[in-house]
Amino acid sequence: MLQGSRHFGAAPPTTKTVALERVWGLLAVVATAARGRSDFPMHPALSHKVLRVETVGGTGEQIVHLSEEPFVMSTDQAAWYPTSPHPIATSRLWRRILSDRWNLETAMGLALAIRECLYVDMGTAITYNGEKVSDFGVCAGSIRVVSQDRISYRLGKKVLPGSNPADHYWLYFTLPSGEITFFDPSLFIHNFRLGVDTTPYTPPSFRPFVGPSAPGLLFGRLSIMTTLEKTFKLAEILGC
Repeated sequence: MLQGSRHFGAAPPTTKTVALERVWGLLAVVATAARGRSDFPMHPALSHKVLRVETVGGTGEQIVHLSEEPFVMSTDQAAWYPTSPHPIATSRLWRRILSDRWNLETAMGLALAIRECLYVDMGTAITYNGEKVSDFGVCAGSIRVVSQDRISYRLGKKVLPGSNPADHYWLYFTLPSGEITFFDPSLFIHNFRLGVDTTPYTPPSFRPFVGPSAPGLLFGRLSIMTTLEKTFKLAEILGC
């Protein structure tokens, strides 16, 4: 449910263009790389070992039990989650937790980067479906997340909540025709596991932070769905 938006505008007139269909994967890569930087504050669940993951009976919510001793995260995810049933489960949990922070900051940072890097520095406008984007910015609202897709953490006697689906942020792009297209890089924490192959977009220096895929979803209000909460219905249809 959309509750508001922060307008950034389409900046000065430009002659060059780039299609959003071609660059949204890069936006997903940038968002993931920023969240994975080792010089930024680490999520508590990534700076402590995972002892076990408990599924709460009745609700299906997951509680990640963490060691009280700090853990220095490296490329060895098996040492971080030694009781994992499978490497895929380890990687999936790591990516969910990596997405569990900086939702607003990520959306604002991407919007500012689009304006300053593309429009101001490069004189390049974004298009979608062949139309120049007339306005873009950050949406604020809520998304529907069922209980079995919620996650929280237990560190000693403390219970740390996961991201609040009622306080969610994503990008919008408005076209002159009135159609609005959205991009959301912050759905993985809510178990929405769609993303983009990072290979075409990732320089070697980014690869340790990103991996082979980056979470993200590009969707249109008119052509695909009417509200963001329907993205979860789409995920069920696709079997993700």
